[in-house]
Amino acid sequence: MKSVDLERGFGKEAVLFSSKQLAVQSCIELLGARAGEIAVVSPITTDEETISAILRSGAQPVLLDIEPEHLQLHPGLLKELMDEAEIVPAVVIDLPCGQELHPELLEVVKDLPTVIISDRVPQNGETLVGSFRIYTFDSLIGTGAVVFHKYEDQIRELKLLRDGIFGHHAKLPDVLAPLIKHRWPKKFTHTNYSQLLTKAGLDDIILFSNIRGTDFAVKVPNARVMSVLINDDVEIACELGVNPLHRIEEFAERFVSDTPPFANAEKLENSILFLPTDDEGDTERQIVEILKETLNGEESE
Repeated sequence: MKSVDLERGFGKEAVLFSSKQLAVQSCIELLGARAGEIAVVSPITTDEETISAILRSGAQPVLLDIEPEHLQLHPGLLKELMDEAEIVPAVVIDLPCGQELHPELLEVVKDLPTVIISDRVPQNGETLVGSFRIYTFDSLIGTGAVVFHKYEDQIRELKLLRDGIFGHHAKLPDVLAPLIKHRWPKKFTHTNYSQLLTKAGLDDIILFSNIRGTDFAVKVPNARVMSVLINDDVEIACELGVNPLHRIEEFAERFVSDTPPFANAEKLENSILFLPTDDEGDTERQIVEILKETLNGEESE
């Protein structure tokens, strides 16, 4: 199967890209960045690939804090910004893995030009929320993204932008087409971390919903557990789950110097971890065993 065949299979409302960055950049340009500078609102925890796409489009990023329970863009802060803004901003939301827009955030963005990035594929008959919906795929051999829009003329312009301006490197490589076709019908499911933690007697560890890719988010009980799990000496090291962009000095100096403090992101950045998974569940069992040994070691001291 070739990528062009896969794209046809998705229907007239879809277009494939070789990466999330090029997909996001193209959508923002169609939302107005090509006609002049626009403001694009995104959460402070947006990944660097998405921010790079915003900057490459010519738009000006406006970063807001996250809502602490679901780790999505804070709807109250976005509403305040809209009430004060002289122009209508575009919004780029990189959703936590497996999630849909929280109802309060949906209410705020429903009439705004919006790019929603998700790994949760739409089900048959599901109404798509947002001007553009981008679904991403990661694998050992590369990344890919499929963009949906309910209007065919917008998809037609998106394809022209991909093929005419970005060239062949923006097209999905044929080698990724079978992988995406295989994964597409599958709905993202939660891992068995919850069951393993309960079985190990670690019910006090708070699990968040899935945050990205094939990872699971956990709120660790203390700094020692955090240090053990992110230690490079550990065979399966975890990653910090909340990485506020204002912690990156070069970025902060240029884009967030005049913004309010990001209290929620700062509070969570040293307590949320991405826990990796695999198809067989071996990774999950090893991580839970490390957690159990660490916490039991604290109790015996």
